[in-house]
Amino acid sequence: MENRYLVALFQHHKWSNLTLIDFCADLSADTLELSVPGTFGGVRQTLVHVIANEEHYLSFFPGSGIMQTIHQRGEFQGFPALRAAAVRTADAFINQARTLPNDASWQVEYEGETVTVDPAFPLIQAIHHGTEHRSQIRTILSTHGFAPPEIDGWTYDAAMTRR
Repeated sequence: MENRYLVALFQHHKWSNLTLIDFCADLSADTLELSVPGTFGGVRQTLVHVIANEEHYLSFFPGSGIMQTIHQRGEFQGFPALRAAAVRTADAFINQARTLPNDASWQVEYEGETVTVDPAFPLIQAIHHGTEHRSQIRTILSTHGFAPPEIDGWTYDAAMTRR
């Protein structure tokens, strides 16, 4: 049975990631390298970190169909690839929210050990991790004089109402 509240959380998560990615895609290379103390790293590096980790979190879900396509090391693959991965991961999380039974758990290999996964934990981590780093990106941008997009729940609700 679909959990509409969990679905809504991941729909907001998707919208927030894509809103920020689309905003940052128009920034200069120098701006994308900006950082401030206390944040993960530069703007681009942080965006890549968020989406690469979402692909990783989905590896805990059997049959998610998500492969690691965004890599934190090496050359930046570009905003179209980052955006496409953000859509794929968000849609996979939304699908999990729609179909995951409340009593689900499974065994996976993780760092050489077999562990039991309660799917609540990777779901919680995806929401928390994305929110934390999007906030850091907004802080970096505003500290350097840019007005980042609003991506809070109220703004999301207004954007969805206007559709």
